[in-house]
Amino acid sequence: MALLKPIVTREHGSWAVLLIPLISGASVAGSWTVATALLMLSSLGIFMSYVPLQALIRESLGGKRNREKTSASKFWALFYLGFGIVMAVPLLLQGLWVLIPIGLLAALFFVMNVLLVRKYHKTVVSDFMAMLGLTLTAPAAYYVGTGNPGLQAALLWLVHILFFGSSVVYVHMKIRGTSLNRERFTWSEKLSLGKVNLFYLVFVIAVVFTLMDMGHRPELTGLAFFPVIVHAVYGTINLSNRVRFKNLGVLLLAHSLVFGLFISMAMGELSN
Repeated sequence: MALLKPIVTREHGSWAVLLIPLISGASVAGSWTVATALLMLSSLGIFMSYVPLQALIRESLGGKRNREKTSASKFWALFYLGFGIVMAVPLLLQGLWVLIPIGLLAALFFVMNVLLVRKYHKTVVSDFMAMLGLTLTAPAAYYVGTGNPGLQAALLWLVHILFFGSSVVYVHMKIRGTSLNRERFTWSEKLSLGKVNLFYLVFVIAVVFTLMDMGHRPELTGLAFFPVIVHAVYGTINLSNRVRFKNLGVLLLAHSLVFGLFISMAMGELSN
């Protein structure tokens, strides 16, 4: 029976990191076709193979062995991957060959994430590697919709990296805060815990202002990033060891939806 129970990731936020860039890329391309649907199905299949593949790689590298779990992981890894590849075949037959290097790049980030987690457990860097791979759905969707893998596709990837990277850094700041057995932090402690978050936000703001100068509707680019930037600054100022991660996840999802809407409008203007 364990073999028949689907293996699905428990990291619910990763679904947003996969699908929102894909939807944004298709929206900017102005293309909602059968090819877009095939890309979404292929991406879902390959994404869902992550957990069983991760278990198999860890086991091959000397991890704890469990015969039943190994059998289930092999079955679902092959099933998910097979489904993803079958859905991608029609796209390749259309001549969309750039999807192959995009897929290989995503696979590289996947392997780097697995190796980093195995050695250091979950860190900002390991989660960033996973995010880099998932957000590749943005340039992939734009490419499928337009046939153009150029600058606009790269910019789409960049803005999604900047946005979802801010969530990665912010969540790890919160995790570090919960590890300290004090309800209140001094300002120096808040700055120490939040310095990476704040430095990252400064970098994001600098890049966003540069991108705003390139668009016909710069205010939309600013609005796309505004909620998450305000939240990250506010969260650093009010940092404590009490965090409701479920509520935080819902809030970050809401930010993601707002970002996807406004960045699609802003980048759509840029591409016209």
